[in-house]
Amino acid sequence: MNYLQRKEYFGLSLSLVIIIALLTFINSNYFALTKVTVKGNGLLTNEEIINFTGLNNGQNIFQIDFDKVSNRLMRQPQIKGVVLERRFPSTVRIIVDERTPLVVIQQGGDCLLVSKEGWIVDKRKELTDVSLPLLKGLDVKILGNKIKMTSYIKDSLRYLTGIDEVVNRGITQIQIDNQRNIIFYLGSSKVEFGQPLNINYKVKLFKRIYSKLKKEEKNFDYVNLKYYNNPVIKLE
Repeated sequence: MNYLQRKEYFGLSLSLVIIIALLTFINSNYFALTKVTVKGNGLLTNEEIINFTGLNNGQNIFQIDFDKVSNRLMRQPQIKGVVLERRFPSTVRIIVDERTPLVVIQQGGDCLLVSKEGWIVDKRKELTDVSLPLLKGLDVKILGNKIKMTSYIKDSLRYLTGIDEVVNRGITQIQIDNQRNIIFYLGSSKVEFGQPLNINYKVKLFKRIYSKLKKEEKNFDYVNLKYYNNPVIKLE
C-alpha cells in the first residue's frame, strides 16, 4: 500500500469513526425527551394537548415523527393549525392555532360553542358559563364534530363578524324568525336586518348608525334595516 492509498484509507476510516460517533451521540440519552411545552392554546389545556400527541418521556427527539404528531393534533376540532419544534437537547415545543368560537347553539341538554366554519369547539351545560351570542330559530344538524352550515347560519355569522368590532361583543342573541328575518339583540336593544340580502351594505350602514349614536351618547330601542334604503331608528 503506497502513501496515497494509506492516506485515503486513513481518511475513510476517520470519516467512518466520526459518523459512528455522531450517530451514537444522536441516539444517546442526551437527546431523550424530558419536556413538552405548549403555546397558543386557550380552549384545550396543556395536558390535553400533550396527551393528544402521544409523546412519552424518554423518546429520542430525533426519532419523533412530527407528521404523525401533527396529524393527531389536527384531528381535534379545536385546532386548525400546529407547529412543532425540537428544542435541543430534550424539549419539544408545540404551537397551536385554535379555532375561535363565535356563537352558542343549544342542542339537547348541551350548549355547543361553534366556530365560523361550523366546528364544535366546546360544550357547556349552562348558558351562564358562556359569553357568546345564542343562535336561535333554526334546526341544527350535527355532523360529527361540526354543524351543518346552512345558508342562514352562514349569513348570520357574516353579520356577526361584520358588526362585532363596533359593538365589542355586546351581542347576546341572534334570532331567525318564521319569515327567515335575521334579528340581533344587544341586551334589551334590537337590530332587525331582515332577509339576508345586501349583507355588506347593511353591515356598513348599521356600523355608521351605531357609531353615531355612541358618539352622541344615545341608546336605541331598535334599529330596523329591513328596508335598508329607509332605516328606522327608535331611541330609548
